[in-house]
Amino acid sequence: MENFFLLTLVLIFVSALVGIYLRRRARDLCLRDFQDFHTTIEIEGGDLLWGRLAVYSRGIELLFAQPHLGTQGHPKTSFVLLGDLLERVQVIYRYHDELSDSNKQRRREEIARTYQPTLLRRWQRNARNLLNTFRDAFNESIGVALSQTKRSGGAALAKSQNVQLSKISQSVLGASAHAYEPLLERYIGKRVVVEELRDGQWMERAGILKDYTADWIELLDCRTRTEHGFPLTDPERLQLNRQIDFFVTREEPDLPGGLPVLSVRVENRGAEPIYLKRVEGPGYSRPVDALAPPGGVASLRCDDLPASFFEGLDADTLPAEVALRAEPVPGEVSIEPDEMPPLPDLKLIVEVAREVDLLLPRSHSVLRHGGSRIPPAGGG
Repeated sequence: MENFFLLTLVLIFVSALVGIYLRRRARDLCLRDFQDFHTTIEIEGGDLLWGRLAVYSRGIELLFAQPHLGTQGHPKTSFVLLGDLLERVQVIYRYHDELSDSNKQRRREEIARTYQPTLLRRWQRNARNLLNTFRDAFNESIGVALSQTKRSGGAALAKSQNVQLSKISQSVLGASAHAYEPLLERYIGKRVVVEELRDGQWMERAGILKDYTADWIELLDCRTRTEHGFPLTDPERLQLNRQIDFFVTREEPDLPGGLPVLSVRVENRGAEPIYLKRVEGPGYSRPVDALAPPGGVASLRCDDLPASFFEGLDADTLPAEVALRAEPVPGEVSIEPDEMPPLPDLKLIVEVAREVDLLLPRSHSVLRHGGSRIPPAGGG
């Protein structure tokens, strides 16, 4: 009895230490794949956040490229999502056209490993899945040991240590093991269709199943055509999109003593047409309905802006023209986001097809269908 009691104490102590260490280091595998990438997070209800993603064991953080001033003037360098707010995430986007060249290469290499995993990668995944089997077997072995102890006259001791012993597998193996579902395993690296519950309606997301965990589904090479808002007050956001260049021009008022007129020109450097839908702001909305074809240009002119849009702004200091490009052009004056003078609180709404990778919470997403066949490398 005494040996059993001492052994139990040692196991509990060691498992507690190892479990704490593993839990502090453990990060969701799907979230970890987006670590240090620029991502956009959509919260239920449509609110958007963006920045470089940092992943921790119990939460995530978006790091801003430039400090943002809050409503009370405090500089903010990041946004932390924990607890209830993390549970309200609708989807996490990783847009291809917002990635740096190094991150694009890093992503391509990851996709190649997903399509054609090496023997080491296969072994690592099999070992991870095996941990789940060990966790169940460990719990069963504890039950057998306790039963033997009870028959040996140590029923009271076994009962007192039952709860603690049952936590050993959860502390150690639980921190390392992940969700394992044989049906989903067969679709790793293949095209699938995931259904996402959004505003009470199911919508389909088609892509390559990269991985899954108990909380997330990771899809690569998705294609989405949705509306995107580009705020003029956030030049960092405008410059991140590497297929669209924005030019904001201040024109003299049409009438003496009138308000300035703002014109926005959009140059499409991508392979998909861009539809300029509307310009909107607090209490203001103006339809545009213009098309910028691949390699083409579309413009809009805002000559009816309310006076409230210029409150707090010195109209004389508004720039004659500001070029917001992701890639600088030789000979052109480049303005850094922190050097840009303030502009009215306007947002340009465009509709464009974009390539994107997704992280979908399993709380409102489910893999529903197998997808189209992926051709092997080299065609065929």
